[in-house]
Amino acid sequence: MKLTYNFQKDLIGFLVGFLMLSLLYFRIGWFFRYNYAVALSFYVFVFFGFLLTTFFSFRLIRLPGFWGISLLILFEVSIHFSVVLSIKNQKRSLLPIPEKAVFYASMANIVQYDSALSEFNDRYGYLYKSSTNSVFNQWEFGDTNIHSNSAGLRDDDESSQHPEIICLGDSFTTGWGVDQQETFAQILERETSMKVLNAGISSFGTVRETLLLEKFVSDSCKWVVIQYCMNDFQENTAWLTGYKTYEPRFHKEGYKLRVTQNQVFSSYSPFRYTYEYLKQLLILAFKLKTDERVFGNDQNMEEQVSTFYTHLQSIRKFYNGNIIVISQSNSSTRLDPLFINTCRELSEKDNAEKVYFVDTNSMLRSDDNYYFDEHLKPSGHRKVADVLTDFIRSY
Repeated sequence: MKLTYNFQKDLIGFLVGFLMLSLLYFRIGWFFRYNYAVALSFYVFVFFGFLLTTFFSFRLIRLPGFWGISLLILFEVSIHFSVVLSIKNQKRSLLPIPEKAVFYASMANIVQYDSALSEFNDRYGYLYKSSTNSVFNQWEFGDTNIHSNSAGLRDDDESSQHPEIICLGDSFTTGWGVDQQETFAQILERETSMKVLNAGISSFGTVRETLLLEKFVSDSCKWVVIQYCMNDFQENTAWLTGYKTYEPRFHKEGYKLRVTQNQVFSSYSPFRYTYEYLKQLLILAFKLKTDERVFGNDQNMEEQVSTFYTHLQSIRKFYNGNIIVISQSNSSTRLDPLFINTCRELSEKDNAEKVYFVDTNSMLRSDDNYYFDEHLKPSGHRKVADVLTDFIRSY
C-alpha cells in the first residue's frame, strides 16, 4: 500500500521535530560551543521540536494536530503549577518532579555566571564584582542582597584587614539564598565577637580556596573554617592529577560562554518545563548516575578524602594555625557525615595537629534546606554557626 501524500508530510514533520529534540537530549554539547548556538538550542529547538512532534504525531493517528499542541500546553502548565506549589509549600505537590535538585539546577540562575554580580578572574576563574551592591534572584527564594568588598568577596573591607577567622567554601559558605547577615560567617562574627571574613565563593573547590586563603591569611588569623562540598572532588582531582599544580588556569572566552549559557538557562522559553521534566525521566530510565559522577559516592570515599587531604596539607606551607573542616552539600546521597568521619580517621593516623573535623549535619532537619535548591535556609545557617561557635569557645 502506497503512502498518501498527506501521510508523508505528517511523517516528515514528526521526524523533523523528533530529530530536533533528539539532538538536544543526546548531543546538547554541540550547542554549548558558541553563544548563538546556546540560545538557538532552547528558543528554537525546544519550541519547534515539541510543536512539530506533538502536532504531527496526532495527525499520524488521524486526530487533529491541535489536540496534541493543546495537551502539550496543558502538560507544560501543569508542571509549572506543580513547581509553584512545591516552592510555596516546600514539599512535593501534584506531579512528582524527578531528581528535583538536578531539575532545579538546570534552570537556576547561577551567581558566579550572573554578569550583574560576578566577573572573570584569571587566577580564580571568577570572583564577585568588587564593591558591588546588588541582588541575587532565584525563583525559590526571591531577591537576596549581595554586598561585596574591594577584593570581590561577600563581606566588607574591614573584615579583610587582619581577620581572626576566615571562612572558606563554596555557595554554602557565601550564603546562596540568604541575606548577607544571615550567613553562618556573619552569625559566627556576632556570636564570638571576633573579626570573621566570609571568603566563600560559589563553586570553589579546595584548590581555589587554598589560593584565596594565602592572599588573606595573616598572623592575626586564629581559625580557618573550610567548608567542603562533595562536588569539590571534581576540581580537587583535576588540579591534582591533571595539572599537578596548585595554579589553575582559566580562559576569559570560556567564562563569557558560561555567562551566556546562564542567561539562557535561567530565563523561561516555551515548553522549557516539559523539556526538563522529560530529560530527568530519560536520566532515570537510562540510569545515568549524575549524582555519583558529580558528588562521588560511598565507594570512592577514601579516594575523595585522600585527594582533599592532599590539598589540605598544602595550607601548612603558609599557615600553622587551627583549621576546622565541615562538610555541607546539596547532594541527594547525603555523604557529608561519612566524609567527615573518614577525614577524621585519616587525620588521626597522620597525627595531624590543630586540624579538627566537625559534623554540622546531625542537627539539621529537612526544613533547614530549600526544597528544590537544597542550599541552607537562614535556620540552617544559624545551626551551623551555633556548632562552630560552641567548638571555638571550647578552645
